[in-house]
Amino acid sequence: MQVYFLLLLLIYIEFLGFSKTGVSISQTEEPLSFLSQQAGVGLLGELVGLGALFSFFACILGSINPATRVAFLMGRHGLFHGSFGNAHAANRTPHVAVTMCFLLTFIIPAVMSFFHIKLFDCIGYLGSVCSYGFLTVYILISVTAPVYLYKIRKLRPIDVMFSVLAVGFMMI
Repeated sequence: MQVYFLLLLLIYIEFLGFSKTGVSISQTEEPLSFLSQQAGVGLLGELVGLGALFSFFACILGSINPATRVAFLMGRHGLFHGSFGNAHAANRTPHVAVTMCFLLTFIIPAVMSFFHIKLFDCIGYLGSVCSYGFLTVYILISVTAPVYLYKIRKLRPIDVMFSVLAVGFMMI
């Protein structure tokens, strides 16, 4: 609960800072950097930007790891090219899957940047695609789980009910 009040206080301070500038907070891509420039401590804004950069790096690494594991297994099962399922001879790591996931993670935003799409817009577009991707996967799992249970003769009415509820909540 204390974290909630601290966050609320920080949001209030940020909005208060913007009220004196005549600039809308929704029109600023880097609000903390803008406020630090207004307060005359521009270095602080650069430090916040650097922290955000490290945060994005951590998020990307956190996304590449599971994507690599999925690509590796899909390569092993023949759903991707077989080289995705190969492990490095000495290190025993899925080096091809790691490389391909990294390249995909780099190329898509790089192409968007090449076409002069703003960074903030790129994050919004790619975040939306990711959200819809997750929802699609969750819906497909909710639909196929009862089918699987039916095939192994363990389907119960409550399983169908939870599946329908899950799909309904994800469609909201």
